[in-house]
Amino acid sequence: MYVTVNENDVYKGYYRVRSNRYDNFNFAARERVASMIQLGNQIGYLKQAASEPPLFVRITFADSDGRMVPALQYSTNGLSWSGIINYLAGSTDNNCNKNCYSMDFSTINGTGEMIYEGNNTWSFSYAATTSNSPVRPEIWHSAIGGGNAQIYLKTYENVTANGDSWNFNSKKPDYYSIFTGCDFIL
Repeated sequence: MYVTVNENDVYKGYYRVRSNRYDNFNFAARERVASMIQLGNQIGYLKQAASEPPLFVRITFADSDGRMVPALQYSTNGLSWSGIINYLAGSTDNNCNKNCYSMDFSTINGTGEMIYEGNNTWSFSYAATTSNSPVRPEIWHSAIGGGNAQIYLKTYENVTANGDSWNFNSKKPDYYSIFTGCDFIL
């Protein structure tokens, strides 16, 4: 579980706390999280990605040309998150539902595992609350929009450039190119 920590009214950042019990966790064993954009929103993982542990995917929202749209972050350990790698399609309604907030995406039976289509491709459906702003009075005109997307990972091995030879280990997600394709319906 990811939480925001404030101690003595001082913001300390985002942390991950873990437990094998639903009613208790050791707060002293919390782990600091880096580069997570906004708290909340869904986290999933690409089980079949060529990495150990699996590649984690997080949906959030980010500004793209003056609109808040769904966006994806990635992590190899759930603690250090990439910047925004992919922007997904968002609302095109300029009247009351310009921006997207409160993201979520589909996983297999809610486990976090994303649907593997084969050939380094995963698919998912995503949803967002749409509104011109996340507060009143605009939020009273909110709607829910949704879309479908795919993540495609391209791995690199034995890359040669300018006569210099690098041996990129395809088991490391740092050497992935990540592509998405998506649509969004309000």
